[in-house]
Amino acid sequence: MEHRLANAVPDPLFSYYRWENRKNPRWDGELRDLYKGRREGTIPRPARTLTLHEKQVIGKEKMPRVTVPLNKWQGKTFKLEPVTKKHAEELHKSVEHWQQFSQQRRKVETQIKVTPPTPKQPVVHQPTRVELPRASIHQPTTIRTPPAHPAPPKAQPKQPKGK
Repeated sequence: MEHRLANAVPDPLFSYYRWENRKNPRWDGELRDLYKGRREGTIPRPARTLTLHEKQVIGKEKMPRVTVPLNKWQGKTFKLEPVTKKHAEELHKSVEHWQQFSQQRRKVETQIKVTPPTPKQPVVHQPTRVELPRASIHQPTTIRTPPAHPAPPKAQPKQPKGK
């Protein structure tokens, strides 16, 4: 069975999750039972806020945590550290700088007038020069060395037949 958003448009999310759960032949029925139970009130509906989500209990198990306070977060992909006042000021200045640049660009682009070419003489437009802002935030540089490539195999001389 395929769910549709409109008369001719299949629901891509339903199709995706049906494919992801293809090894579970009861997935579709369990999903229908879940929605039926929520509609009838026999199964609690999902929480509407994060606070309610963390308090909600299904059976004897608590729902998994969606958020974690920053001081308790332990991630492996990147490290969180406080932003210094100096760095915050640099970020603020950079944002202001880019906003000013955006306004300058808008002015320049609206001032450009396009004149239609005459049949005898084509119009040659001179490029408009705009000073781009320099990056005021210094990113930490990391030097990455490329991976070492293995040495190519050496050609072996052919042995004459019979030896």
